[in-house]
Amino acid sequence: MFSLNKYHGLVPSGMYTTSECTPPVEGNPGRDYLKNTGCYRYACNKQSSGMFCAALIVTDGWQIAPDYPW
Repeated sequence: MFSLNKYHGLVPSGMYTTSECTPPVEGNPGRDYLKNTGCYRYACNKQSSGMFCAALIVTDGWQIAPDYPW
């Protein structure tokens, strides 16, 4: 999922602070956060909604890593 951010434009959800979630590092929250965060169950894993999966792919250099959860 991507979202419009008034400061950064079109960004993958999970990369920047929103009213719902605050990543540990703005713009580069890290793979662990994107895959495992408890933030509204948005994490990129099969037990969550997967809303942060686009951010995980961007973080991985636009590659789908071998440990990609889907």
